Amino acid sequence: VLPLIISAKWLLLGKLDSGKRERKQTTDLAEADRYARRAWEYSSENPMVLHVLSDILARQGRWEESLIHLAEAVSWSGTEPVLAGQDLTESFIRALAAGYASRVKEIMANAALAEPMEPLWYATCAELGEEIGPLPAEVVDAVAAVRMGVEAVRAESSHTGRMTSSLGDS
Repeated sequence: VLPLIISAKWLLLGKLDSGKRERKQTTDLAEADRYARRAWEYSSENPMVLHVLSDILARQGRWEESLIHLAEAVSWSGTEPVLAGQDLTESFIRALAAGYASRVKEIMANAALAEPMEPLWYATCAELGEEIGPLPAEVVDAVAAVRMGVEAVRAESSHTGRMTSSLGDS
């Protein structure tokens, strides 16, 4: 499963060309999708597999399916740090930019991520037009940074016609 999901992730990032380890400028989402789905056939409860599949579907603009897999990934990860960090944050930011704030909030609430991902939680609430009340200055700054990330993804998608992000594609 790991080689399949690594290949899918590399294709998603545009760093693998049809099995050859070389950089390329464009992303082969169809091939990345094939690798991720094969990995999913072998390990449908693996949070990493589900997350990569979710990212690939999001890059294809297939948001409903993407968010189903993202919710599954978050629920299967439990307390494991498999999805922690920038990748999960980036996935949520892309979904917010695509207009899925309600679904992001639901996924975060169901997985008890409001506290561990507090700035993202409040940014999601703000996207929904909810009052977020007085917050400590450092949280306000972090929420502003998340919202700027959402706007950057929106701006990029208006130029490319796709809802993608370069936040983690280096």
